[in-house]
Amino acid sequence: MQKILLIVIFFSGIHLGLFSQNNADYYKVSTIPSELTIDADVVLRLQETLVQLEKIDRMTISERRIVTIMNEDGLRQLDPYIYFDDSRSISDVSAYVYDQGGNRIEKFRKGDFNERSAVSGSTLYSDSKILFLDYTPVQYPFTFELNYEVKTPNTAAIPTTYFINSFYQSVQESRVELHYPKEVFDPLYHLSKTDEHEIMVMQDQGYLSFTVKNIPAYRSEELAPSIYDFSPRVELTVDQFSFEGYQGQGTSWKELGLWFQQELLRGRQELPEATIKEVQDLVAHTDDIYEKARLIYEYVQSQTRYISVQVGIGGFQPIAAIEVDEVKYGDCKGLTNYTMALLRAVGVEAYYTHVQAGKSRVDFHDDFASLAQGNHVILAIPYQDELLWLDCTSQRLPFNFLGDFTDDRKVHVIRPDGGEILKTPKYGADDNRQITRGSYTIDTNGVMHAELVMTTTGLQYDDRYFLADKDAEQLHKYYKNYWDDLNNLQLKSICFENDKSEISFTETVSFSADNYVKPSGDDLFFSVNAFNRLDRVPSRYRSRKLPLWIETGFSDEDVVRISIPEGYRVEALPEPVRLEGKFGSYELDFEMVDDQQIDFKRKVFIKKGKYPKEDYGKYRAFRKKIALYDNLKLMLKPTTKT
Repeated sequence: MQKILLIVIFFSGIHLGLFSQNNADYYKVSTIPSELTIDADVVLRLQETLVQLEKIDRMTISERRIVTIMNEDGLRQLDPYIYFDDSRSISDVSAYVYDQGGNRIEKFRKGDFNERSAVSGSTLYSDSKILFLDYTPVQYPFTFELNYEVKTPNTAAIPTTYFINSFYQSVQESRVELHYPKEVFDPLYHLSKTDEHEIMVMQDQGYLSFTVKNIPAYRSEELAPSIYDFSPRVELTVDQFSFEGYQGQGTSWKELGLWFQQELLRGRQELPEATIKEVQDLVAHTDDIYEKARLIYEYVQSQTRYISVQVGIGGFQPIAAIEVDEVKYGDCKGLTNYTMALLRAVGVEAYYTHVQAGKSRVDFHDDFASLAQGNHVILAIPYQDELLWLDCTSQRLPFNFLGDFTDDRKVHVIRPDGGEILKTPKYGADDNRQITRGSYTIDTNGVMHAELVMTTTGLQYDDRYFLADKDAEQLHKYYKNYWDDLNNLQLKSICFENDKSEISFTETVSFSADNYVKPSGDDLFFSVNAFNRLDRVPSRYRSRKLPLWIETGFSDEDVVRISIPEGYRVEALPEPVRLEGKFGSYELDFEMVDDQQIDFKRKVFIKKGKYPKEDYGKYRAFRKKIALYDNLKLMLKPTTKT
């Protein structure tokens, strides 16, 4: 059940505005409620955000943030950063430091801050910058206050407020206010993750506010959602807006998609005649849409490279296709638009698509349309009764394969007649496969000689296909880490086959390792499963707080023949193993082929899923059993004693 307290104020003037003057209690460590100190490296004492929409192309955001840093681990959450660019000017910058008694000990103005680019070296050009304070504390705990104001003509994307920003951070009070001329704007808001924490909503004519109080810290836990997956948050949007001089209106995905298509995409797909002829000749032998799209995608991969571009409208609008064609590079927007233009030139329809990319799978809201959602662009191609999906920034991904960066999430697909919310493909456990076929021989000196073939598909392919681009030294380092339980691993040969049409990656590897067999008197012991152990048991928690999330399901199948040394016999083969439950299954079988050879067969199936915290212990017990059986050892006895 959502915890939302709504207060509608029927007469204006009752709200007193943001930044109250008496904040003395927020500076003293002694005034922190005791429950907010548990598991807390930092306490957010007070965060106040005031958004003032003055007109369609003028917005001012005022921020005040007071945090108490409890220890050295909390210093990374000091967050003394202010982001700005050519469209976001900053002013009224100040910062203060207080000792644990609430006494001010340091004061900083804008001139004390440093400035640097806000982007990495992979960005060709950007006007995004950071103003930051390089501060080293002399004692813990201490309290830090940061104040600033940002002015921008861009009202299309009001920043989202996450009330919890990090593990080990508690929140004493956090508030967002929106002030607007009621005769101009009709704002909408969306509240998320309010099941556990109450958000108090106050509403008046021309005024909205959202407040949370006294949220204890969450500790980081294994196999749990990210902090942003359960942080209460508020998203705001308005019915009419401006972005870099482009004005628009709309409160539905269809309307926003139509605005984007007509204002930001229109006229940006023109191509040189020579390029049009080149790609038309490339696909002249086929009328099949799938084959045409594949050839164009591989053409883009071979002809261009990804470079980030983040200047002004470049944060939303793609570089014109004709420019990308000339310079042979672009960002996600430019390369996607360029690919869309090339496809159009050969008669293939395609749709520009916004997505929230990342390891955490974040959906666009079905019922709340805003341009603040999304951080990446991909391409959707209608084909028969489905959509083909392309990430045009990758020079290595196979055609119609997204990987875990953009899979299984709701996205905004922009068609010529407007936008709609659709979902990208989901890769299930049956798709994410690893099949291992191999053999190894052990001798009385403890040396193993092994040969194996591993084939991966789905998201397991996504985890391994990059190996084909590594040099010998990098590969040796990778496999030594992959088989870190093998001593003195020596690679003899490596061969890769990256089948992009089937989206499978095959590794053929041979190697040797020392001391794999351990003597015990006249007997020998060794672990049967040499290649693929799921032997790490998830951490134990006395009091689990967060739900269990298994983000990716997978299935492994191993068939390995083991040759034992002459003069030894197997004392006894283990019994077959069968585990079956809500989280998946596990099978293990052994078979004597002859006196010197054993076949080892293993299957693991782990289901993707979201489960209540009470199931974590059951899943841990399941994994503990798998780890036990994956570490089974066989004893070899001499056939005759010397």
